[in-house]
Amino acid sequence: MKSLVVGGIVGLVALALILDGSKTISSGHVGVVHRLGALKERHLGDGFHLKLPFVDTVEVVDIGSRRAETKASALSKDMKVIGVRVSVDYSLAGEAVPTIYRNLGRREALERAVIDQGVQESVQSIAAHHTAEQLIVQRDEVKEKIQSAFAAYVEAALEQEGLFGAVQLGDVKVGDFELSGELVKRAIEERARVSPAAAEEQPRQTVAAPEPSAAPQGAANAARETEPKAAPGTPLYRSLAHRPDRRTALQDLPPRFYALQLLAAPDVQDLHRFTAERRLSNMAKVPIDRNGERFHVLIAGTYRDLATAKRAAAALPAELADIKPWVRSVGSLQRAMRLAAGREATSAPAADPRPVDSAGPPLYRQLSYRPDTRMGFEDLPPSFYALQLLAASR
Repeated sequence: MKSLVVGGIVGLVALALILDGSKTISSGHVGVVHRLGALKERHLGDGFHLKLPFVDTVEVVDIGSRRAETKASALSKDMKVIGVRVSVDYSLAGEAVPTIYRNLGRREALERAVIDQGVQESVQSIAAHHTAEQLIVQRDEVKEKIQSAFAAYVEAALEQEGLFGAVQLGDVKVGDFELSGELVKRAIEERARVSPAAAEEQPRQTVAAPEPSAAPQGAANAARETEPKAAPGTPLYRSLAHRPDRRTALQDLPPRFYALQLLAAPDVQDLHRFTAERRLSNMAKVPIDRNGERFHVLIAGTYRDLATAKRAAAALPAELADIKPWVRSVGSLQRAMRLAAGREATSAPAADPRPVDSAGPPLYRQLSYRPDTRMGFEDLPPSFYALQLLAASR
C-alpha cells in the first residue's frame, strides 16, 4: 500500500514536470522567458520548446500585424483647431521583443511611446505650418508630409531606445481634416452616446487649470493624501491633477507621471491668444524641441498615473470640446524640454552686444539675460548662471 502511494506521488510529480517543462509557440507569436521573475534576453520562436519546470515562465506575445488608431488635434498656422484620425498598421520583429519588454514594456506601452506619440508630434508640427484652408485644399500633399514625418519619428525614437528595426511599419493612413465646428458637434454626439445627460449639460465656465508642477523626486513617492485638496467646485480634470504643496518646476516631476497636452505652436503668442479666446487661465506653455525647431506646447495638468490622466482627458470642459488631448509621459516631455534648452544655450550669444546705459537701470540688471519671449525661470538653459543673494528655511 505504501509503495502505491509513493508511486502515485512520483507519478504526479513526473506529470507536473512534463506539463510545465515545455511550451509550444504558435506561428506569428514569440515567447518571452522570465526566469524566477527576471527577463531573459533570448526569445522563443514558433514551435516546441523545453524550459525549466517551475523556474521559467513563458509569456506568449503576438508579433503579427496590428492596427493602431490615434485621434490628434493641432493648431493651424491661422489659429484654427483641426482634428484628424491616423491609423498605423505595424508588426514587431520577434528577436527584438525581449528588448522591447526591457526598455519600454508590453506592446501597449510601445504603441503609446512610439506610435501614438509619433502621430501626435507629426500632425502638430506639420499642421502648424499650414493654414486651415491649405490643410483642406492641399490635403494629399499634407498627408504625405505627415506620413514622412511619422516614419522619420518612429525610426529616430526606436534608435534612441536601442530598438532600431524592432517595428515594421505597414500602411499609414491619414484621414480627412476636420475643423473646430465639426469637432465640437462630433464630441457632443460621442458624449451623448456614452451619457445622454452629459450631452445636455454643456456648462460655460472660466477654467483655471493647474500649472504642471510637482514636488521634488523624493516627495513624489509620498501618499496621495498628503497633497492639498482641490477646492469645492473645481473641474474634475483639475481636481484629479497632481497638486504639490509648493511650487516646483515640471522638470522635477517623476518621468513616470503623465501630462495632458492640448496643442502646440512654434510661436508661444499663438497659445496665449488661444487661451485668451477660450477664457482659459494658468495653463502652462512649455518650450520643447521638435526636429531642431522650437515649439511651445499647452499643458492642462500633470497626473500620477495613466489611468488618472485618461480620466482627466475625458472630463475636459465644453471650451475644449473640439480638442482631442494627448496623454503623454512626463519623461518624453522632459527630454524635449532639455533639447530645447540645449539648443537655446548653444545659440545664445557669448556676450550681450547691447551697450550699457549709464542713465538706465543698475548695471547688474542691464547685464541680465532678457529673452524675446516670456519664459519661466525653470525654462532657462541649465548652462546659464544665476546670481543668488540669500537663502531662508521658510
